[in-house]
Amino acid sequence: MIIHSLFKDLIKFILVLVIGFIKIDWMEYITAITGSIIALSGIIAVFISIYTFRQNQKFIKKQQFESTFFNMMKQLEDIVSKLRIDDSVGRGAFEYLYNKKREGYSRSWISSADGGLR
Repeated sequence: MIIHSLFKDLIKFILVLVIGFIKIDWMEYITAITGSIIALSGIIAVFISIYTFRQNQKFIKKQQFESTFFNMMKQLEDIVSKLRIDDSVGRGAFEYLYNKKREGYSRSWISSADGGLR
Protein backbone atom coordinates (compact mmCIF):
# COMPACT_ATOMS: atom_id res chain seq x y z
CA MET A 1 0.00 0.00 0.00
CA ILE A 2 2.84 2.41 0.83
CA ILE A 3 4.62 1.59 -2.43
CA HIS A 4 1.42 2.15 -4.37
CA SER A 5 0.97 5.57 -2.66
CA LEU A 6 4.59 6.61 -3.38
CA PHE A 7 4.28 5.52 -6.99
CA LYS A 8 1.01 7.45 -7.33
CA ASP A 9 2.63 10.58 -5.83
CA LEU A 10 5.62 10.22 -8.14
CA ILE A 11 3.37 10.05 -11.21
CA LYS A 12 1.45 13.14 -10.02
CA PHE A 13 4.75 14.99 -9.51
CA ILE A 14 6.00 14.08 -13.02
CA LEU A 15 2.70 15.13 -14.59
CA VAL A 16 2.78 18.46 -12.75
CA LEU A 17 6.31 19.04 -14.03
CA VAL A 18 5.43 18.14 -17.62
CA ILE A 19 2.16 20.08 -17.63
CA GLY A 20 3.89 22.98 -15.87
CA PHE A 21 6.60 23.01 -18.49
CA ILE A 22 4.01 22.95 -21.27
CA LYS A 23 2.02 25.76 -19.68
CA ILE A 24 5.13 27.89 -19.01
CA ASP A 25 4.74 31.49 -19.96
CA TRP A 26 7.17 32.59 -22.66
CA MET A 27 8.06 35.72 -20.70
CA GLU A 28 9.22 33.59 -17.79
CA TYR A 29 11.29 31.50 -20.20
CA ILE A 30 12.85 34.61 -21.77
CA THR A 31 13.50 36.07 -18.32
CA ALA A 32 15.26 32.89 -17.23
CA ILE A 33 17.45 32.85 -20.34
CA THR A 34 18.24 36.56 -19.99
CA GLY A 35 19.19 36.08 -16.35
CA SER A 36 21.49 33.22 -17.29
CA ILE A 37 23.14 35.29 -20.01
CA ILE A 38 23.67 38.19 -17.61
CA ALA A 39 25.23 35.88 -15.02
CA LEU A 40 27.49 34.36 -17.67
CA SER A 41 28.56 37.78 -18.93
CA GLY A 42 29.36 38.79 -15.35
CA ILE A 43 31.62 35.77 -14.93
CA ILE A 44 33.33 36.53 -18.24
CA ALA A 45 33.83 40.15 -17.13
CA VAL A 46 35.55 38.97 -13.96
CA PHE A 47 37.99 36.81 -15.95
CA ILE A 48 38.69 39.64 -18.38
CA SER A 49 39.35 41.97 -15.43
CA ILE A 50 41.82 39.49 -13.92
CA TYR A 51 43.60 39.13 -17.27
CA THR A 52 43.78 42.91 -17.71
CA PHE A 53 45.12 43.35 -14.18
CA ARG A 54 47.91 40.83 -14.84
CA GLN A 55 48.85 42.49 -18.12
CA ASN A 56 48.91 45.86 -16.36
CA GLN A 57 51.23 44.46 -13.67
CA LYS A 58 53.65 43.21 -16.37
CA PHE A 59 53.58 46.63 -18.04
CA ILE A 60 54.27 48.42 -14.74
CA LYS A 61 57.27 46.14 -14.01
CA LYS A 62 58.67 46.81 -17.48
CA GLN A 63 58.13 50.54 -17.08
CA GLN A 64 59.88 50.55 -13.69
CA PHE A 65 62.85 48.66 -15.18
CA GLU A 66 63.14 51.11 -18.08
CA SER A 67 62.89 54.09 -15.75
CA THR A 68 65.61 52.70 -13.47
CA PHE A 69 67.83 51.82 -16.44
CA PHE A 70 67.61 55.26 -18.00
CA ASN A 71 68.13 56.99 -14.65
CA MET A 72 71.31 54.94 -14.21
CA MET A 73 72.42 55.89 -17.72
CA LYS A 74 71.84 59.56 -16.89
CA GLN A 75 73.94 59.22 -13.73
CA LEU A 76 76.73 57.56 -15.73
CA GLU A 77 76.63 60.39 -18.26
CA ASP A 78 76.85 62.96 -15.44
CA ILE A 79 79.82 61.16 -13.88
CA VAL A 80 81.63 60.90 -17.23
CA SER A 81 80.97 64.56 -18.05
CA LYS A 82 82.53 65.62 -14.71
CA LEU A 83 85.61 63.42 -15.18
CA ARG A 84 88.83 65.44 -15.55
CA ILE A 85 92.31 64.13 -16.20
CA ASP A 86 95.00 66.76 -16.84
CA ASP A 87 93.42 69.04 -19.47
CA SER A 88 90.95 66.45 -20.77
CA VAL A 89 87.32 66.59 -19.68
CA GLY A 90 84.50 64.04 -19.97
CA ARG A 91 84.81 61.51 -22.78
CA GLY A 92 88.01 63.19 -23.88
CA ALA A 93 89.61 61.93 -20.66
CA PHE A 94 89.12 58.34 -21.83
CA GLU A 95 90.70 59.17 -25.18
CA TYR A 96 93.58 60.82 -23.34
CA LEU A 97 94.13 57.74 -21.17
CA TYR A 98 93.92 55.45 -24.19
CA ASN A 99 96.46 57.49 -26.17
CA LYS A 100 98.83 57.71 -23.21
CA LYS A 101 98.56 53.95 -22.66
CA ARG A 102 99.46 53.35 -26.29
CA GLU A 103 102.48 55.63 -25.90
CA GLY A 104 103.62 53.64 -22.90
CA TYR A 105 102.46 56.25 -20.46
CA SER A 106 103.51 55.50 -16.89
CA ARG A 107 101.11 56.00 -14.05
CA SER A 108 102.95 58.98 -12.63
CA TRP A 109 99.81 61.12 -12.84
CA ILE A 110 98.32 59.04 -10.02
CA SER A 111 101.09 59.94 -7.60
CA SER A 112 101.50 63.59 -8.60
CA ALA A 113 101.40 66.31 -5.98
CA ASP A 114 97.86 67.46 -6.73
CA GLY A 115 96.44 63.94 -6.78
CA GLY A 116 96.36 63.61 -10.56
CA LEU A 117 92.60 63.37 -10.70
CA ARG A 118 90.63 66.57 -10.52
